[in-house]
Amino acid sequence: MPTKEELKKEYKLNPPKMGIFRITNTKNNKIYLIASKNLPAAHNRFPFSLRTGNYFIGELQKEWDEFGESAFAFDDLDVLEFQEDPNYNYTEDLETLLQLWLDRLQPYGEKGYHKKK
Repeated sequence: MPTKEELKKEYKLNPPKMGIFRITNTKNNKIYLIASKNLPAAHNRFPFSLRTGNYFIGELQKEWDEFGESAFAFDDLDVLEFQEDPNYNYTEDLETLLQLWLDRLQPYGEKGYHKKK
């Protein structure tokens, strides 16, 4: 079994994919976009939250409960490039990338679960 130090080193050498994650309701094509520093974890976390009825977007949770899990698709829209600098902060890049996708797809009202600011 690897030690804690070995796991940290492995993590730094192979950081998780970061980027924009999309949830799509295939019954009405409404979408929700999420910026994530760990896309593989997002693929697990968001369906799990919906399955347990704990999702923070009420309308999305309601339609998940109504249409069922098979009516939803999960995919990555965009992935950030890994930076060699171990201290690089991806937060601003993710926020900018999310805003670009929000501007492009306009997931508001009948097109999505986002609230217009």
